[in-house]
Amino acid sequence: PLTQSYEAVQGKLSGVIAVGGADFEEGVDKGLAAAVEPTMGWSKGARKILVILGDAPPHAADMPATLKMAEGFAKDGWVVNAINVGPPQLTGKAFRQICKAGGGASVDASAGTQTLVQEMLILSMGQEHRQALSGFVEEVRAVREGMTKKAGK
Repeated sequence: PLTQSYEAVQGKLSGVIAVGGADFEEGVDKGLAAAVEPTMGWSKGARKILVILGDAPPHAADMPATLKMAEGFAKDGWVVNAINVGPPQLTGKAFRQICKAGGGASVDASAGTQTLVQEMLILSMGQEHRQALSGFVEEVRAVREGMTKKAGK
């Protein structure tokens, strides 16, 4: 279920172990379906934004259904975004197609840490906040640089 508790998330993720499968592709469709289950605890009236974080595309046979699912989510007011931490030429292409169908955007982690943090904020809060969030990230970077220079003196 959704939570605002960092400790709960950390505890849950620390017990996750990747097992099974001998193929490169993943069950992206299954992750999307699980994310919208009522048991996740989405608040009524909440902005519904999904962010896929993955290193592999869906199984080729599942791609049409995954695209249809993303389109359906978009029609129901959801936004499907993705962060690709895998090969841009393989995973990136699939994630861009899914996000286009889901009314969202995709970013490759290879863009660098500052860009990735900025894009994660934008994907989570919405494209309409791009300018403000970009300015915020730039201000944080400038403050960090100033602190680093000050500490180095």
